[in-house]
Amino acid sequence: MTPSDFVWQGFMQGNKDGCKEWPIEGESTLSWHGKPLDYMPFVYKHPDYWKVIEQETKGTGNMLCSRKLFDDSEKAYNLTEKEMIKVENICGKLCLIGADDDTLWNTGKYIRRIDERLKKTPHKCDYEVLVYKYGTHFVFPETLIKLLVPGFSKICYEIYF
Repeated sequence: MTPSDFVWQGFMQGNKDGCKEWPIEGESTLSWHGKPLDYMPFVYKHPDYWKVIEQETKGTGNMLCSRKLFDDSEKAYNLTEKEMIKVENICGKLCLIGADDDTLWNTGKYIRRIDERLKKTPHKCDYEVLVYKYGTHFVFPETLIKLLVPGFSKICYEIYF
C-alpha cells in the first residue's frame, strides 16, 4: 500500500538541533541479512531536511504533507538498477494500492513503474494495480478501520450514500 519502487535513505526521528527528523548518512530504510541495501539519498541534509518539511507543512511538521522533500530528492538523483526494489522476486500475491494525489510521495508514479517492470520482467507473483486519482498516503483495510474506530464505516456510509 502506497509503495515506493526504490529504496530510500534511512532517517531518524526524535529531537536533534530542534529537528524532529533527519537523514542518516550511510543508512538505508531497508536491509538484507543485516546489511543496508543500496538507496537513493535525500537531496537535503541535516538541518535543511527538516526546514524543508516545516516550510512545506507551514510549520506543522505534518510529515504527510512533505512531498517536496521526496520529489526534489528524486529529481536530483539518477536512480539506477541498484536502488530499485526487485519486485519480480516476490512469490505470491502482490496488491499495489495508492493515489496520484498522495501528499507524501509520488505513489501513483511508483506503482506504474512497478507495473511496467513486472510487464517486462519474468516473475512468479500474481499482482493487481489500483491507483486512484484521490486518496491519502495511508491505506487501511476496512476491517482494521472498524477495529480502530468502531462505527466509522457506518458514519462514512451515511454521509456518502
